[in-house]
Amino acid sequence: MLPKYQTITFIFFSTIFLVFCSKSIATENKSAIDEGKNYFFENNLNKSFDILYPIAKKNDEEAQFYIGAILQKRKDYKVALEWFKKSGKNNYSQAYYQIGLMYDNGQGG
Repeated sequence: MLPKYQTITFIFFSTIFLVFCSKSIATENKSAIDEGKNYFFENNLNKSFDILYPIAKKNDEEAQFYIGAILQKRKDYKVALEWFKKSGKNNYSQAYYQIGLMYDNGQGG
């Protein structure tokens, strides 16, 4: 068994390591999301989807929203609505607005 100070030191440095790793992943995701959004706004939906889908599957709310938007543009309303709902459950407020618009336009399933 480790002495108390070694245990505390281990926990401290482990926590620091995890914080830096998570920030690195978040920064990497943000960069990829921005790239995917740029392709979306250029109307290159296939490239946008290819970039954003793996991130959306990892439960990123912004990527989920844009997957929903891509699918909505492709007129796959049922699946688009599912992605908007996932995004909304992850507190991405624009998703709730988009869900409302879809129901208002008769695209809600």
